Amino acid sequence: MTGRRVAGPERGRVERWVLERWSARRWVSRRGAGALVVVLVLGGGAAVAAPLLDAAARRTAEERVAQEAAQQLGASGPVSAAIGGGWFVPQALRGSYPSVVLRAEGVPAGGVVLDSVEARLVGVDAPASDLLGGDPQVRAQSVTARVLVATDQVNAVLAAQDRGLEVATDAGEDRLHVTAEERVTGLDLALSGWVELRVGGAGLEAVPVGLDVDGGGLVDRLSSAVLGRYEDRLAFEVPLDDLPLGQRVTAARVVDAGVEVTTEGGPVIVVGS
Repeated sequence: MTGRRVAGPERGRVERWVLERWSARRWVSRRGAGALVVVLVLGGGAAVAAPLLDAAARRTAEERVAQEAAQQLGASGPVSAAIGGGWFVPQALRGSYPSVVLRAEGVPAGGVVLDSVEARLVGVDAPASDLLGGDPQVRAQSVTARVLVATDQVNAVLAAQDRGLEVATDAGEDRLHVTAEERVTGLDLALSGWVELRVGGAGLEAVPVGLDVDGGGLVDRLSSAVLGRYEDRLAFEVPLDDLPLGQRVTAARVVDAGVEVTTEGGPVIVVGS
């Protein structure tokens, strides 16, 4: 049978047929790669329906992965998955996928909640029977991610440490502005300055690179050694040793919304145990 394009009312009827018969619930109820093959060969009926069936199968798998990943990550916000590569069905039959992108919001990571996570999984292994069955397992050879630690989360960490520090971002500055108060010789000394972020053993280290002191004439009587001590007062750490997907921090930069952290890791079980 030679293929022909489907358009207009006829295309609408084909799409409705696919959605009615191959909903996510019906797909998930089928187990095993063999069932997947039968559904696609017999259900398509014509080459023109193959792209619609393939897209429906991909969406079902993506929804399944996102649902399981949301539970695994403990995300409080939306989670989505995008399976890369060409046609989905051949990938499902092989049980391997070149890449999958996971996006999640509100992901707990130890002492902080990550505002957003965008993880790229490479070398993904997920047999069709696992992916569409009741107990899926998705494994990846490597994972790289970008996560956002919002400014309010950094301040929550500092509040928990009882440091009396508060940070803010400044447009165009690749560093954080820090403020604090210190009592010196009976006077309240307002400290403010800048810190640069560096990757430390357990997360991020904020290293002071400048200090402004608002203390009137008192400042003139303080030695540079004393001022240096107060500059050190602005140093702090943000622990990120419990990142999802077994990630470790490789770099960080300040953005308007907070701190964007780059991570990597793997191999790792993304979904399942």
